[in-house]
Amino acid sequence: MSYIAKTDTGSVRKNNEDTVRCEEFGGAVVLAVCDGMGGYIGGAEASTLAADAFVAHLEQFFAEDGTAAGIPRALESACEKGRGAIVDFVSRNLDCEKMGTTIVSAVVIPSADADFPYTAYFANIGDSRGYLLRAGELMQVTDDHSVVGEMLRSGQITREEAETHPNKNLITKALSAESQHLPDIFIVPLMRGDMIMLCSDGLYNAVSDKEMRDILTRHEQGRENPASVSFFEYEPERLAMKLIGSALLNIAKDNVSVILWDSKEKE
Repeated sequence: MSYIAKTDTGSVRKNNEDTVRCEEFGGAVVLAVCDGMGGYIGGAEASTLAADAFVAHLEQFFAEDGTAAGIPRALESACEKGRGAIVDFVSRNLDCEKMGTTIVSAVVIPSADADFPYTAYFANIGDSRGYLLRAGELMQVTDDHSVVGEMLRSGQITREEAETHPNKNLITKALSAESQHLPDIFIVPLMRGDMIMLCSDGLYNAVSDKEMRDILTRHEQGRENPASVSFFEYEPERLAMKLIGSALLNIAKDNVSVILWDSKEKE
């Protein structure tokens, strides 16, 4: 397997308040994207504190336990550690009392099942997303914790209406000192050829799911027929840059972050 994380300030913002992390502990890969809440003091600090505490807790978990059965609870605890780091910072910086961040993560471990050689454990709080690319289809795994996300799931609006809704940036859950939430957990057995994508809203608000699918599907086509496409056009790093480049071409109004995990070994 191979993986890559990329982040960019975007076309409008002056500062990058996103944080990305990719770490490997034994046979487990830990991926995380945190998007600091814009409009409040300390967004960048919130995302960095949360990401670092989150990853540190999982490092300890895999050093001491590391069983597959314990991963969902470990993800919940890691999110709480992330929130705890924010709470501690706010206690010493009261002007940052409203700081917070989203988080979307995936822990990928090997599996003994020959048909599904890996298992991914997704966790999210907020509107940063986790996707799965399989057989040419890009599927959103996580649910957006946002006003528009709730309206969409309840059938009040269509997906097309959601894309232009004036409240699309209002989230209903975050890692913050002001609120406490457990993450949603999704367990996904992975087939050979699957790809995982984690991203902040800066990517999917600037690049449609169809555009993202088209970029990533070129990766699948190239992998199946290497003679038709240079390997470097579809390896994760180049794909991540293509995704961010598309967001910038579309005048990304927010920071843009993406992590790609590929079941194919890097050559």
